[in-house]
Amino acid sequence: MSNYIDYMVNFSQSDLRGYLGEDIVNLLVEWMPNGETLLTKKKMIIIINSLYGTSILKNNSFRKDLLQCMNGSDIMAIKDNCLNGREKNESDPLTLIDIIANKPWSKNAVTYYLLKLWNVPEKILDKEKDTDVVENEVDTYIGDNQPSSEWDLAGLNQSILEIMPIKLLLTKDEILNLSKAEFKQTLKAAAVKLYEDKEAEFPEPEQIREIERIVLLKVIDRKWMDHIDDMDQLKQGIGLMAYGQKDPIVEYKMAGFDMFDDMISAIQEDTVRLLYHVQVEQKVEREQVAKISGTNKDESAQNAPKRRAAAKVYPNDPCPCGSGKKYKQCCGRVK
Repeated sequence: MSNYIDYMVNFSQSDLRGYLGEDIVNLLVEWMPNGETLLTKKKMIIIINSLYGTSILKNNSFRKDLLQCMNGSDIMAIKDNCLNGREKNESDPLTLIDIIANKPWSKNAVTYYLLKLWNVPEKILDKEKDTDVVENEVDTYIGDNQPSSEWDLAGLNQSILEIMPIKLLLTKDEILNLSKAEFKQTLKAAAVKLYEDKEAEFPEPEQIREIERIVLLKVIDRKWMDHIDDMDQLKQGIGLMAYGQKDPIVEYKMAGFDMFDDMISAIQEDTVRLLYHVQVEQKVEREQVAKISGTNKDESAQNAPKRRAAAKVYPNDPCPCGSGKKYKQCCGRVK
């Protein structure tokens, strides 16, 4: 049984670019001193998995590409165990792949069977947001076999609050009565609820999606530039390893892999930190009211309803600045 990531090795470079996003790929390639040599298929797969996790399985085209990499016997097994009626009588493998890939990604027989084939836990169907950062933080401060009385809750609290302002309605004694797995789940649930509240602050759902894309691009831009600089410095000094009876090429590869993994972790953490702290800017407009004095007050004018000096601009209207963009994508963009 293979993990779905193992099948991605058979994807074309063009397919991987599509799933990673051309804007991100172009950004990464732009900072490479030697073309695309550093952005190998393996690294593209790692980046895709790190950025999107199992949520990419919701993509019908991605599932279709995975199915096309699988054995024909697996496709027939899915048909025999999960399909009904005319679909079960279908014998053409390509048609079956289309049928299976286009099934809704929800709690149904096909989805459960695919999760089993791809060695993915069923609980991801209940996991709306990626909580790997929470899991990594807990693993950093709490050992697997460490008694709860020895947990570094102060260190964990300080570290995780810098990333996301989670507030647990639990006392220290209640936390210490939990297992590590239960504590992780409690923190994950709190993180998901916190982000859902953050999403609710935005008038339109696409606003937070656009912010997510922009934040991700900016973080990748900064971290990738740093990674290129670090790799260049490593290359300049790696020859000194020979004095320690070590193969410079082997050491360079090992250090490069570690630095790449560190970069991916830093991208995840910085992206989560920024998104959890983003705020909707409230623009307060004040109207200057002239003070009426004297005995000749115009009561009708005073009691008349106030009217806008200019027509209201809605999010999907053309921006008044004349840029040609929608107002929500220009001057009305949430910062």
